[in-house]
Amino acid sequence: MISRVDSTDPAAFDAWYAAVRAAALADRDPGVVPLPHPDSLRAVLSGRGGERRALAYAAHGEDGGVVGALLLEFGDRDNLYLAEADVNVPVGVRRRGHGSRLLEHAERVLADEGRTTVLGGVQSPPDRSFEDWPGARFALARGFEAVHEEDYYVLELPLAARVREEVGADVLALGSRYELLTWTDRCPEELLADYARLRTRMQADVPLGEAAFERGLWDPARVRDQEDRRRSQRYRTLVCAARASTGGLAGYSEIALPEGEGAAYQEDTLVAPGHRGNRLGSALKLRNLEVLAAEFPERVQVRTWNAPGNAPMRGVNLRLGFRPVERLHEFQRVLPG
Repeated sequence: MISRVDSTDPAAFDAWYAAVRAAALADRDPGVVPLPHPDSLRAVLSGRGGERRALAYAAHGEDGGVVGALLLEFGDRDNLYLAEADVNVPVGVRRRGHGSRLLEHAERVLADEGRTTVLGGVQSPPDRSFEDWPGARFALARGFEAVHEEDYYVLELPLAARVREEVGADVLALGSRYELLTWTDRCPEELLADYARLRTRMQADVPLGEAAFERGLWDPARVRDQEDRRRSQRYRTLVCAARASTGGLAGYSEIALPEGEGAAYQEDTLVAPGHRGNRLGSALKLRNLEVLAAEFPERVQVRTWNAPGNAPMRGVNLRLGFRPVERLHEFQRVLPG
């Protein structure tokens, strides 16, 4: 039997989340696994998602216990043909058809939603080959194609003194050409239009491989919607932006902080064309990390993803002390009919 999970039902949600957690941690270093906090998932499932929705389903065994978990996410502004699916089956009950049943159920739900393409991600440790990892084998055997890869990095805090000194020199080298501005959760009104412009540029620049994503447009209203959505989903956000002496924002970097976690997530970093080559990306990230250390000292790790072909950003991350620990494989399938 497969049932929809009600996020307001503690017993149902906890059993579903336990299956997600058990599957995610299997054969991986628990200190680096990017497992969403249960409160964040509850908020997403409750419908406080703005332009995104999520549905959760549990597969039950003969005794009624949860033997598999499915999470479906839909965009309701861009990519209206697309959905993201996350199938989790704990090790002890694998190879019994539970994952296949969940995926078949997902396809029926997606058909009802009018979605024609499904994406899913699998992360594997560096000592396991891509083809040997259970999640990848499952996806490939069911008609998914590998469409994109990213390396997954972690940075242990606090920053090493050597890193603060070396990368701090990048900030000093900016001189009067750029002013670094920071904010938490909400962009200042006077910067909002320019910030939205950079967000659109980020959508155009981010590597997506062969994944069938539409690159969306951002305006001030959409920025405000995302800010409100993140707060409703129990996220804080740190942003550092660079304002050029010639006028306008030249780049930005953001860190997301899910409440209740010991880790933070380095998300977008963009330096606009015409301002690249000045190590502005390093300066933006360092300033944000300094704010993180001062305002959220309980965060002991920062996590991020980097496309292997994005050599400039990989170089920035390595200079700051990030180390690669896993690789993310993204799979895609066009549904029949």
